[in-house]
Amino acid sequence: MIDLIKKYYQAWETSNIELLNDVIHQKIYGVRTFNEDKFFTNEELLNNFLTNTLNTIKIASYNTLNDTTILELMINQKPVIAKITTKENRIYKVYEILKTDKRRIKCICLYDGSSYSGYQKQLNAESIQGTIEATLKQIFKEDIPIHSSGRTDKGVHALNQVFHFDINSSIKVENIKKVLNSYLPDSIYIKTTEEVDFTFHSRYDVLVKKYQYKINTGEFNPIQRNYEWTINDFDITKFNTQLQSVIGTHDFASFTKKTDQSTVRTIHNAYLEHKDNYVYINIEGNGFLRYMVRNIVGAIIAINKGKLKYSVKELLELKDVTLIKDKAPSCGLYLYNVKY
Repeated sequence: MIDLIKKYYQAWETSNIELLNDVIHQKIYGVRTFNEDKFFTNEELLNNFLTNTLNTIKIASYNTLNDTTILELMINQKPVIAKITTKENRIYKVYEILKTDKRRIKCICLYDGSSYSGYQKQLNAESIQGTIEATLKQIFKEDIPIHSSGRTDKGVHALNQVFHFDINSSIKVENIKKVLNSYLPDSIYIKTTEEVDFTFHSRYDVLVKKYQYKINTGEFNPIQRNYEWTINDFDITKFNTQLQSVIGTHDFASFTKKTDQSTVRTIHNAYLEHKDNYVYINIEGNGFLRYMVRNIVGAIIAINKGKLKYSVKELLELKDVTLIKDKAPSCGLYLYNVKY
């Protein structure tokens, strides 16, 4: 672990791409620098090295349980904390942050996404992120950005979304929950607040995410139309057969929109739960692409109805974003849980 890190910074100091290729994991999650730049290729990372001066390096701590090392750096004469995670004897994640005296607050919230344009803040549209940030500004009288475990689309709900933010205030952490909930609309609720180490990151420390999709196989219920998808001829056995193909590490290019970033993800588990007239589709993985779960659900429904001629296994092999025409509606999708 320590030797890998030494080689990484040696590659920085010497601008050595061969050395960098030797220590970076082929399926690297990414590098996020202290000035908020993100890099997903070694070539981009090397160019970043050329424009930033590494002054000093000091190893602060090392956690053998999760193969994570915390370092204290001076970059461009600025104090920086770096967290480096390894996997399969290669560097897998690098996260840098400017060292400050601020407190980092981690929150778990649930929300009804039916009246929002999505999680991500947008101009001229109401979003989950925008609503929470506006509330924080009301409370602390300054702009406070939040960082979440991931984004959810328009109409998607969350039972356990995680986000964090940094504050200078000395307010008790338990009071943050009370004050936030007193200002937030009823469609968003803060379940827990916790002060965490400054190296924690809601997105980059995620180990497993679980999404759940809710299917109503009974009569259509207009009261629940924003919270489930009604399908009367849902075949549980056929659906589960196709669903099992997503388990494992695959290239999910067919199940997302066109992107320049890696579309390889690992699904740890995928299973169905059946109760009364409801079927719950559960998918757990290390990360998800945009529309990925909705495209998986929509594709399997289309396959079982004879509207899509390819199996899920074939769709994974073809890596073609044009094949899936009908993604499942957002109303039935829930961000169920996030594990760190």
